[in-house]
Amino acid sequence: MRNFNCGSCNRRVFFENSRCLSCQSELGFVPAELAVVTFQPAAPDGTLPRVDGKGRHRRCANHATAGACNWMIPAERPDPFCRSCRLNHIIP
Repeated sequence: MRNFNCGSCNRRVFFENSRCLSCQSELGFVPAELAVVTFQPAAPDGTLPRVDGKGRHRRCANHATAGACNWMIPAERPDPFCRSCRLNHIIP
């Protein structure tokens, strides 16, 4: 199993986390990197800028409706659901 650390406070975070339990930073899984990444607070357009400056992402729509997904979508993509949730018809 891979270990992840918060990009703000460097504390250990886990795959399921959408927020750092230590510093409360926003977290999300970026599938292109297979990593849990730390984000700054949401911009007015709803996107989350990465703490490391490598772009902006949006949360999967299933995060807002069911809190069931912490996968991130690049801001420029029009899809409301992440790659994983697009394969499911029912939220587990």
